[in-house]
Amino acid sequence: RPFPSIKAYGANTPKYDAFPSGHIMTATSVFTVIHGNYPEYSHYTIPIAVTWCTLLGLQMMNNAVHWASDYPLGIAIGYIVAKSSLSMGRREADGKNAAQASTMAVYPSQFDGTQTLNFIKTF
Repeated sequence: RPFPSIKAYGANTPKYDAFPSGHIMTATSVFTVIHGNYPEYSHYTIPIAVTWCTLLGLQMMNNAVHWASDYPLGIAIGYIVAKSSLSMGRREADGKNAAQASTMAVYPSQFDGTQTLNFIKTF
């Protein structure tokens, strides 16, 4: 049931608050940033990232913290945030500032206890 009563939610919080997986999101972000900064080591980073995230996901499913369906969105958000972070402040190979080109970025923010994602497009 997607929208439980407050009483049911309070009695069994772990059953309802596991989407998307913050653990997988963080692991995906970490490995995406490492791979983005050190692409020459991709023959190490990619297999380690896949193994790490797979074992992490299986462990959390085994402990009944997450369903398998919690992971795709966590992976997507982690990847998008990491790629946005990697693109900030970088210069292109020809010496132009990357900010001069048309770009899109996603920034997480928090205001008065509310978390949001800000999509910013520069021209």
